[in-house]
Order: sequence, then C-alpha cells, then structure tokens
Amino acid sequence: MKFLLALEQKVIDGQENPYMLIKDSGLYEVQKYIIQSNHIFSPGLLQISLKTWNKIPKEDQIIFEKAAKLYQEKEWELAIKTELEVKDYLAKHGNEIIVPSEAFKNDMVNASKVLYDSFYKKYDWAKDVVQKINEAK
Repeated sequence: MKFLLALEQKVIDGQENPYMLIKDSGLYEVQKYIIQSNHIFSPGLLQISLKTWNKIPKEDQIIFEKAAKLYQEKEWELAIKTELEVKDYLAKHGNEIIVPSEAFKNDMVNASKVLYDSFYKKYDWAKDVVQKINEAK
C-alpha cells in the first residue's frame, strides 16, 4: 500500500481509512493518531431490481423481507462489535484515538458552510439532498 510507505517516510502526515483497513494494512504501525470522524458508514446492502422482485410470489417476498430485517439487525450488531474490537487492538498497539468534541465538530460544520453555499449555487438539487441527509442524522 502506497500510504504505508509514504507515512513511514514522512512524505505524508495523515491518511483516511476505516479502522479495519488501518489494522489490516499495517497503517497503525506507522501512525500514532487516529481521529474518529464518523463521516462514512458503509453497510452491507441487499439489492434486487424491481423487475426481479415483482416476479417473486408475495409469500416469498414476505419471507425475504423478514430475512432482510434479521440481516440488518445482525449487520449492525457485528459492525459495532467489530469496530470496538479493532479500536481496542489499535489502542493496544500504540495508536491514540481522538474523538473530537461537539464544539470542534460545530466549528468544522460552520467552516464548511461556504462550500455548501457554492454547491447550492452550482446544483439546484443540492439543497434538498443535504436537507434530507441532515434530517436522517
């Protein structure tokens, strides 16, 4: 991985990756600090086209939906458990995990407002999308 060598040689002073990748790639060996940004969550997705879905008998759709709900619950449970285990591993191997304060997060949101404004001017659909994202938080 190019990041590993670049961090090791001090060509770069940071990188952005999920905890598991930091652990599995060995990045934790050449960096001391990890900032918990919570800016991305990548869940496992179950997808099916509407055309295919409509071919499935209704009683099977109900079974599929129940199974998908169970999968969703297990996915969350495993994601939380795994993240805690990996964070513990990283801390035990010398990484300091920094959780930004609410004040810092608010400062970052305020500092980025100028970017949102330019985005809104460029794309007429953007304000609605950002509003929906903020409502989902």
